[in-house]
Amino acid sequence: MVGDICDEDELKTGRRSEGSFYAIFWWFIKLGTACASLVGGALIVFTMFDQVQGTKVDKLQGSIREMQSDIQYWGGDQVYSNTNTELLEKTKIKSAEALKESKEYATYLEKESLKKQDEMAFKST
Repeated sequence: MVGDICDEDELKTGRRSEGSFYAIFWWFIKLGTACASLVGGALIVFTMFDQVQGTKVDKLQGSIREMQSDIQYWGGDQVYSNTNTELLEKTKIKSAEALKESKEYATYLEKESLKKQDEMAFKST
């Protein structure tokens, strides 16, 4: 479109000034890019985005999948054993491990929450 505008302007004025048109065009493109970067950065700061949280959630989901796999495996064990005692013991062990991991994650989240509160208090003073 800029080329058509340049040709139209040349027909009307008799001068070639496409350099000016392209300079203005690219200036607006660069201004838009700068504004988009500024708004994106402001949104990241405003929402207090935490990149570590995503990896923690992935780790937790992996643990859940691992537990589901173990439960399916234990179900197969139950068919071959005459007692449910072994299955119950395995379940208790895995439940204790999952509980420990969730407590560690809750502690981590509490620490991060306190850090954010301290940062917000520092910024407001």
